[in-house]
Amino acid sequence: MAPYGYAGEEFLSVELPNYEMDRLLLMTKLVVGFVAWLVVIPVMLASPPAAAPPQNAEEKKQGTANRATTTTKNGATTRTKTIKIVETTTKKKKKEMNGKSKKANVAPEHSVKKANKEESEEPTVKQVSELANMLCILGFMVTFLYMIIVTSPDNRYTTRGVFEAPLFTREECDHLVDMAETVAQRNYEAAAASEANATIKDRDLLVMEPVGWQKKRHEVHSTTDLNVITDPFSKSDRQWIKEKLNARLAPTIERLYGVPQGSIRANDIFVIRYDGNRQASLNPHTDDGDVTFSALLSDGFTGGGTNYYDRRNQYYHTGNTPYQPQPDEVFAHVLPQIGQMTLFRSPILHEGVQVKKGRRYLLIGFLSVDNVDPWSEDNKSTGLSWFASWFSLNWASVRFKTGYSAAITTHNTLKANQDDWMTADEQKGDWMSESTYIRGLFIQFHSHLTMLADFWNAHFFQQIIPADQTKPYLEKMDEAYSARSHKRPSHQLPSWFSGQQVDLNIDGSFHSEWSTRKKNSEKFDREEI
Repeated sequence: MAPYGYAGEEFLSVELPNYEMDRLLLMTKLVVGFVAWLVVIPVMLASPPAAAPPQNAEEKKQGTANRATTTTKNGATTRTKTIKIVETTTKKKKKEMNGKSKKANVAPEHSVKKANKEESEEPTVKQVSELANMLCILGFMVTFLYMIIVTSPDNRYTTRGVFEAPLFTREECDHLVDMAETVAQRNYEAAAASEANATIKDRDLLVMEPVGWQKKRHEVHSTTDLNVITDPFSKSDRQWIKEKLNARLAPTIERLYGVPQGSIRANDIFVIRYDGNRQASLNPHTDDGDVTFSALLSDGFTGGGTNYYDRRNQYYHTGNTPYQPQPDEVFAHVLPQIGQMTLFRSPILHEGVQVKKGRRYLLIGFLSVDNVDPWSEDNKSTGLSWFASWFSLNWASVRFKTGYSAAITTHNTLKANQDDWMTADEQKGDWMSESTYIRGLFIQFHSHLTMLADFWNAHFFQQIIPADQTKPYLEKMDEAYSARSHKRPSHQLPSWFSGQQVDLNIDGSFHSEWSTRKKNSEKFDREEI
């Protein structure tokens, strides 16, 4: 359960994992598996060491003398030393026996039996063969991986699931659309007034239809959109959005994915627009980050929606042409009602279906779930569980991709900036960026974890809150937020704006800023946001 409770629990139409109890149970199973494989089973497989060959009477008599000898490479030398020790010992024993009583002289057999009994009572240390040890370690590793992949709630449920829940009312959606069009108009007016200013690189794009909307902000999959920071949304606009997301989105993510709200950081939030006579669709792609939310802000259009693909067939694809997902690989076509949002893991392959007529607006966010605060100097933990981070197929896959990208960027930057006057140390990066092997290992881990998640987990769509319960559900969530908002310290709340447009290292620490953040650094001032 969420630490402060989930106000929408009574409205759930499906049973979500109880992450706290499920993780505790999983931890118990792992401890039992550890004890069984590495303690109990080795003890059961242990056997006494092989018995030494029987000694004759003369060898027993020598006893300690034999153990005290020093072995050398020359066998004859060893024997000579042993004989001398035995002779010396024998002389001492004769002197001692001359002073002993007659009873001791007539009872040598009893003494020998007593000595034999004492030798037989010495404890025998059992040993485990190297092969048995290796098999036990291997057995524990297999058990560990099986439990993490199959029974962990962070892997078995949300990995390839798409979920729908309410986020806005119709009136709030209309307000957001008006807000976005007002911002676009501000962009257009600023671009038109700066015709002679050559520093505005995207002026021509802003004066093109639809005017004021960004057209090339995303390099690979360009969209017609407006970012809530770099485009001129007002402080009151962002405050309004922040209140809605804190009250409704953050608790839903916390409950659905089992992550603390303080670990949620938006890396990009924007309003996107699809027009039937302009950009009407978006090709199949995956998103950056860990979780994506997409809220529909308008209706009155035909077509549209989002297709989500089961891409297992791509791993069997051969040939020189890139893999193209096929219609029969769509496991969900989602076209929600206005105000409803979809939540899904960002590595899921999806596409924006063509809008045939009308205009479709959405509020979209690419969210990162951080294990440490990227702005803290000492990598302060956000409280994210290991089960939700490194033991999660999705999270680990994304983090290895992040580490690879950071290493490649550092390597290329250093290579491009190398000068003859730089010392050897100044020309070197960290161990990750310098090592081709480490960079290759990162991308291989990313690819194989993604493939494992694609093959192992079910692909499905679920509506977790019925659409007809939107009004009472949102009212309940807003009431709960108003009652507890003053109780939560700031570090336990999501970061929606100030942490956007940055790249991280594999350990979660800050690596670099996006170019759009660098160009608009003054807009990311915490007080202004």
